[in-house]
Amino acid sequence: MRKTLIILFISSLHFVVTVVVFFISFGISWTRLAGAPPSVLEIIINAATAILHFPLVMLLAPIFSNWESSLLIQFLQFVPNSILWGIGLYFLTAFIKKRSRNR
Repeated sequence: MRKTLIILFISSLHFVVTVVVFFISFGISWTRLAGAPPSVLEIIINAATAILHFPLVMLLAPIFSNWESSLLIQFLQFVPNSILWGIGLYFLTAFIKKRSRNR
């Protein structure tokens, strides 16, 4: 039960950060329509977006880009990606803790 709660907490945190960074990136990108070069903040936000969207959102992007569906359906791909991140980070930290105890 404890493991599940930790994974859900990490997944929820990842989801919230992904959504916030996504909307910041979307808002900042409007300044580029005038032909302005990307700012340092925009470069950092774009890098954060790429990291947070890895791996599922990047893999599913070609599929969802062909759909003329609502933004909600495209937005839902963030959920399994965040769950995957939660599981991965939980087991990575468990592995690191176990290795550090064995030394």
